[in-house]
Formats: sequence, structure tokens, C-alpha cells
Amino acid sequence: MITAWAEQSRARLLELRDPGTGAWGYSQHRAPAAEPTALAALGLWVSRPQSRPVDPESHAAAEWLAKIQGSSGSVGISAEHPEPGWPTPYAIWLWKALDVHKPGRERAVAWLLKRTGKPIPKANKDVAGHDSTIPGWPWIDDTYGWVEPTALALLGLRAGGQFGHTRCQEGVRLLLDRALTQGGWNYGNTLAYGNTLRPQPESTGLALTALAGLVSENTSITRGLDYLQTTLPTTRAASSLAWGLIGLAAWGQTPATAETWLEEASTSCLPKPDSTRRLGLLLLASNIQRWTPLFQPGQTEDRHDAQD
Repeated sequence: MITAWAEQSRARLLELRDPGTGAWGYSQHRAPAAEPTALAALGLWVSRPQSRPVDPESHAAAEWLAKIQGSSGSVGISAEHPEPGWPTPYAIWLWKALDVHKPGRERAVAWLLKRTGKPIPKANKDVAGHDSTIPGWPWIDDTYGWVEPTALALLGLRAGGQFGHTRCQEGVRLLLDRALTQGGWNYGNTLAYGNTLRPQPESTGLALTALAGLVSENTSITRGLDYLQTTLPTTRAASSLAWGLIGLAAWGQTPATAETWLEEASTSCLPKPDSTRRLGLLLLASNIQRWTPLFQPGQTEDRHDAQD
């Protein structure tokens, strides 16, 4: 049964959709972009009624993403901005969910395997408290690797069946190395010039989701889960709440009042013209069981552990 807030969110996403392309921009009447398009389409797909096995709006979005995929295999920010390719994992998720564009998925996964962050020599631990030589994935080519693009890439590779690849192992190393001692993750540093940095729910949720199933629960995982359990009851920023709840669910922890929190977060999003990405994420957080199997062994492509 679809809740009232989810029905309203679905209707609002359809209002925000660009009728000419079947895609979504970051804001209504703005040019379509890959990230909001994939998240909106996934949100519609996971929240569709059981009587609607096919979601035509999601398929139209998948087609638009295929049209803007570059010859390298990457999917850029938009048709007008083919670089950088950090949105590529989002396209992989949607194509995998709908079981479409297998050749495009394979090219996107191959691009992710080759893309790497730019390591820098180890700095004094008072300057940066983490191992800066682990490459991970960057937001922009030929730059440093960060937590969020690394987590996104790991989820993209998992949806492509690349669980055992050395690039996945490097991604796991980076995320575990960037875990904060007080619990959780931020955008990518642990401390800067002696100052311990603060965790963020969105970064923490992304990291925990990416690591689930690849590592056993350890101190970093436990502290991250504890941080989310403490901070989410007072978090209503949609992206932070959604990714936080997704991260908890990836480790089998779903607060009893999670649906109420999601409804409260949706209330502030619904009237806004720039709510596409956030509404998509809220719907994903409310229907976790319908899309997280995309990242699990046996639900993805055949495993390919051979190195490129």
C-alpha cells in the first residue's frame, strides 16, 4: 500500500518532469541533468503500485540517460556538460533496475574501473589524518579521491557485478580509512591542521551502504551506525535523512518511526521547484527492499573478478 506522502511525492515528480525529454533537471524548467533524472526515475520505479509492473516514465528517463552516455562509457552531468562523469553510477543503477541497456551498463562499469583519484604523498598526520595515497574516485578527473564519489562508484560497480575487483577493494580501503574516530564520515577528511572534522548523515549513509556486504561489522561500522541512530531523529533535511536511513537499513537497522520522519521531510520538499533529487531519495528510502538487491550477489550481472 502506498502512503499518502508517497503518492503526493510521485505526483509532484511527474509535475517536475520535462515533457519534451522525459527527464528531470535540478529545478523545474531547468535543463535535464543525469543525477536528478536517475533518482526521480528510481523513486518512481520503487514506489510504483503492484498493479503497475512497468513504469513508462522511468523507462523514458533511462532512454534519455542512454542518449547522453559518452563514447568513453561515462554519463556526464547533462547533455550540455558531458564532463565530469561522476553521475555515471546513477545511470548504472537505473539501467540495472529496469534491466535495460546492458551494453551501456557494461561500458559504464568499464569506465568506472579505469577512473581513479589522484593520490598525493602522505602528509603530516596533523595536517591530514588519513592515508592520502589511496586513490578512490574523484568528483573531477585528475583530482583527489573523496568519500561520496568513491561510495557512489562502489555501488555502481556492485550493480555491475564487480565485487571482487581490486578497484572495489581500493574503494573499501579508502572508506574505512576516512571513517571518523567519533563515528561516521564527512566529505573526505578526518582532520585538518589538528582540527577533527564533523560527520555528516548523507556522507555516512552513503559510505555504510557502499560497505555493506563487502566488509564485516567493525568499530568504524558500529560507530557510524550509532552516529546515525543518534542524529537522524532530529534530521529532516531530505537528502541527509534519506541516505542516513538507507545506510542504516543496509546493516539491518530501520528505526520504527522512519516512515514518519520521511513524511515530515517530504512536506517541506513538495512545494519547492528544486525538490526532484530529494523526493526521489525519500521514495528510495521508503522502499529500500525494492532496490538494494541491485547491489547484492546473485541479483546483478555474473561476477567478473578478472582484472582490467
